[in-house]
Amino acid sequence: MALLCCVVLAACNQSSATVTATATPTPATQVSPARAQTSLTYDSGIGKVVLFGGLAFTSFTTLRDTWLWDGHFWRHILTTDAPPGNQQVTLVNDTTESAVLDFTATMGSAAAVQTWVFDGSWNLRDTTSVLPMGMLIADDPIGKDVIAFGGVIGFSPTNGDLYGTQTWSWNGQQWRQLYPATSPTASDANFGVMTTDNATGQPVLVNQRTGVVWTWNGATWAQHIPAQAPPARAQSALVYNGHDQAVVLLGGVTAVEAQLMSDMWAWNGVSWNQLAASVPSGIGILAAAWDPSTQTDVLYRAQGMDNGPFTSQTWLWNGTAWSQVP
Repeated sequence: MALLCCVVLAACNQSSATVTATATPTPATQVSPARAQTSLTYDSGIGKVVLFGGLAFTSFTTLRDTWLWDGHFWRHILTTDAPPGNQQVTLVNDTTESAVLDFTATMGSAAAVQTWVFDGSWNLRDTTSVLPMGMLIADDPIGKDVIAFGGVIGFSPTNGDLYGTQTWSWNGQQWRQLYPATSPTASDANFGVMTTDNATGQPVLVNQRTGVVWTWNGATWAQHIPAQAPPARAQSALVYNGHDQAVVLLGGVTAVEAQLMSDMWAWNGVSWNQLAASVPSGIGILAAAWDPSTQTDVLYRAQGMDNGPFTSQTWLWNGTAWSQVP
């Protein structure tokens, strides 16, 4: 079972120092410190949800710590080494082994990728691959690899980041570029979120602006244009839910004025359906993962005002209602 993490170091004025949170040898109810740009996924190799890195709110420093969720508590584990702590992290569960992708180039260029393997500790596997930065990544259990799509391929003074339409796969040993007959667009790469539909075993890419869905069948992409789509948004989370056997789009912010959204939409492979439930109030910065061991979606967020202080929160969705871990 593999765990892939895309970490992008963007050009900005924030501190680039890396720090590791204080070790928590005993169980903790919350991750510390509170952070943005983090990611989590279930790792069936160890049977726990894994959270890695992010950007600390209080110090604006990048984190390279690893946390495990066992269904009741978080535990910060100590490792002798870890992937570089950068500002954008994406974890994904793979069917071969636990691994982390580490993008460390500046925005607007291809990235020299470090691929790390996690089996309770981090080990560097590959340093030679060169991929676009910020790619969307999802497990492909049918093809027994991991699929990556899109990413930043350049920069325009007028339009900002330019997104590509490349598809790459990781087979547990190396990365290789694929050339499918059909591919999502650059807009899908720019506004997309991606996860794996465990019911079908296919990676699913959703354009947050249009609601258009793309699925990967192991050889090529297929486009699905639904009759009804969720309202346009950004910064949402896409996660599988075993109770609905569907991919669920969680909240986010409005595409124009960045107002918080709390709606939940389920994609059943054919159409979007709005769920009666809502994401807990005030959730804007979030990451989520399906935990099959507890049959819940685990959601992490940092809550606080613009001037702080910020605190970590963990929420659980059981298919009917949300509950906050005290």
